[in-house]
Amino acid sequence: MHVAPAAVIAAQDGQATGYFLHRRTLGLVEREYSSERWECPEIREQMNRLGASYLILYRYPDYHSHLLEESSFAAGAMSG
Repeated sequence: MHVAPAAVIAAQDGQATGYFLHRRTLGLVEREYSSERWECPEIREQMNRLGASYLILYRYPDYHSHLLEESSFAAGAMSG
């Protein structure tokens, strides 16, 4: 898949993802850093607001993500 250079993306670990991909990025951060609840309606609303068309979630074998504990949407998306 090709994503246009000016495209905004949404991502878990948004700061690192945006830096690595050189993209404007909506970062889905844990409650420790934001009061936003990252369930489907909130993610969709923020992605629409920023014009993001792609959401990146990471599945690492030994990675513990608070986002997956805090968001049933993210956990469900990661479980397949």
